[in-house]
Amino acid sequence: MGQAESKAASSTPTLPPEIKKLGFPQKFIVSYRGSWTGSPSLLLSKPYSSPSFIVSMARGRFGDMVLHSGPTKNDTPLANAKPKKRRQSYTITLPSSDGGGREELLQLKRTILKDKFEFSMEVGDGTDGRVERFEWKTRGFGGWLGWKLVRVRQTNENPNKVIQEDPEKAVANGDDPEKIEANDREGEDDIVRDGEEIVAVWVDAKMSLYKVGEFEFRGAGATGQFGQVWSLMAVMTCLSIWQKYEHEAFTTAMLANDSHSHSDPHSQSDPHSYSQSESHSHHHTHHHTHHHSEPDHSDHHHHSDSHHHT
Repeated sequence: MGQAESKAASSTPTLPPEIKKLGFPQKFIVSYRGSWTGSPSLLLSKPYSSPSFIVSMARGRFGDMVLHSGPTKNDTPLANAKPKKRRQSYTITLPSSDGGGREELLQLKRTILKDKFEFSMEVGDGTDGRVERFEWKTRGFGGWLGWKLVRVRQTNENPNKVIQEDPEKAVANGDDPEKIEANDREGEDDIVRDGEEIVAVWVDAKMSLYKVGEFEFRGAGATGQFGQVWSLMAVMTCLSIWQKYEHEAFTTAMLANDSHSHSDPHSQSDPHSYSQSESHSHHHTHHHTHHHSEPDHSDHHHHSDSHHHT
């Protein structure tokens, strides 16, 4: 086997025995680790523990993401996510029973009021061919509070079928911002409107240099009934959404900076501004305000040796 073939084979997502047996943590914290010399990464840690998993981003923060089965980039790939044209969708590659990997699609449905991201896939142990559809929805208006993953319904449709949504219909169905926020503030119940069950949630971190957010499986999503491959899909689709909004925030900031430079010909741009934006723009994602502060080492999970779970 040639070197290129060997490298390609080694990057195909697989499900190691320990992940099959133990599964993914029900709740974990995601932290960003930038690098001046190498590629950035995301660290996934159970609360008060050292990192259990790493997401490598070899081509920078806005490129492909690979979730590994341990805390180093040399650990087995579990899944990867690749942005498609204009980031309207992501291709998620997951482990398959035949060892060749399987591809699923995350699609954006953008309406006037809010964004939704959906995917359909076979769930369970793969023996009954049951396909279900899931949607990531904003929790609160504008997405800045976070996201909830809801189980929409069982379906036998083509999982990759593009589903169109009429923005006016969304308004007619009562999707106005105040009602959405009121509904989300009512509590953290595992059942939401229209009988849709919440199976996972993501909450953005606020004003932290390292912490990106927190992920938690809920309801049926926490029972393991959808299977370990579904759990990987839930995690990778969530991180893909985070990356998409990171990219939008960064692009907006760069355009604003470029516009300011053109409007003031005497101003000189900071030669380090790109690196600083690249390194810290995750502060701005979904947040209406931002304050610079000293590093909060409570969010950097190397502090936790005395609290490490066994």
